[in-house]
Amino acid sequence: MSVVQADGTVRPLKAFSKPVTLRLRADGNSPQKPDGIYAIAENGSLEYMGGTQTDSGWTAQVDRSGRYGLLRYDKSFDDVPASYWAHEAIRRMAARQIVQGFDGASFAPKRDVTRAEFAALIARALDLDSAKPNPFRDIDARRAYAPAIAAVFEAGIAGGRSRDTFGPEDTLSREEMAVMLMNAYRFRAGREASSAGKRADFKDVDDVGKWAQESVSAAKNLGLMQGRGGDRFMPQATVSRAETAQAVSLLLDKTAP
Repeated sequence: MSVVQADGTVRPLKAFSKPVTLRLRADGNSPQKPDGIYAIAENGSLEYMGGTQTDSGWTAQVDRSGRYGLLRYDKSFDDVPASYWAHEAIRRMAARQIVQGFDGASFAPKRDVTRAEFAALIARALDLDSAKPNPFRDIDARRAYAPAIAAVFEAGIAGGRSRDTFGPEDTLSREEMAVMLMNAYRFRAGREASSAGKRADFKDVDDVGKWAQESVSAAKNLGLMQGRGGDRFMPQATVSRAETAQAVSLLLDKTAP
């Protein structure tokens, strides 16, 4: 892309002063739905730019010139076969470059998730950033997850274990995930869920901490989370990488423009 100046000089335009809307149309003959619009680097690497489907095509906001494509991005992991219950959610989140695997080949879907890992997942999914210093004394500013924790705290999505501690390496519990999911829902949707206030019918709902009961019910009624065997929620149980990928995929669907 270039601009022609008053004297006729053609000057390449590498960056824009503000984002512009890029619109691309899908090939009507393709059997699979695209995942979104990607920037294509000279070395062939892809960067997910977003993508909203409209009647006139797919759109995304871009801030620089270059090659772009409307693509289906199929990232596969050796330990997530097509028959796995969360396969499509993991594939979609990998396509949006929100989740990553280990060593390029495995995803470890059953591995427990820490509070820091889930904070980073939410920050990537919602494209959150923060220039403010981290308010928690147990967060090392040199760690990769430090900016994400500052961002989700600033957005009101995640709080600490205490006034000045976050517990980044603590495993995430199901009730903690419910609270963060519903805070993220309100942040992105700009509204309360229509099902808010309706008490979930889990057999162990009284075992949910009072601070999380409303969020657990809302997450269940909204379809972001389900119970485990025997109609129980198991609020203190840990959460797997597959479960977080599924929940965040549903969150993005529920809050899509």
